[in-house]
Amino acid sequence: MADFDLKEIYRDVFGYEPPQDYSIAWARPEETYSRKGQPYREKDIYGREFFLPITLGNYLLPFATIEISCKKSIVRTALPEQPGTVKEITGREDYQISIKGIAVNNNNVFPETEITRLEELFSPGTTLVLRNVISDIFLSGAHNVVITEFKLLRPNSGVHNARGYEMTLESDDVYTLEMS
Repeated sequence: MADFDLKEIYRDVFGYEPPQDYSIAWARPEETYSRKGQPYREKDIYGREFFLPITLGNYLLPFATIEISCKKSIVRTALPEQPGTVKEITGREDYQISIKGIAVNNNNVFPETEITRLEELFSPGTTLVLRNVISDIFLSGAHNVVITEFKLLRPNSGVHNARGYEMTLESDDVYTLEMS
């Protein structure tokens, strides 16, 4: 089994110290699954437990975090000789989703297999299903997303069996248009 400092890797990938007094055992909710059926905890292929697992396509992304944002679609119309604009809220834009994670190989070798799996998710024309406790709150329907950007981060430490990555995704809702 590989020997590495997960706190050091966390600091390199996310840019800040992990909470010192944080304990998964203390933070566990009483339920095992969210109200929408997603697990609060999962184990990676090496048996290590982590909180709020993210599944993209059929791939479990261990040691990953998710951030979701959205903007309203607003048409602004300037009024002659009046300060400001009239705003018409026409809807909501697609959700912008950022996933940051760490690809780790437990055999103390470069995580080539893990990075290859991530790259395979980025194939052209592919819509993926995103499932996570947090994403389930925001995404509805089929939970479809499209990866718009994938970045393999350069290592900031001497650890060679773990590599940080970032993904940018957009929600991809399915609509049925009716002609009349």
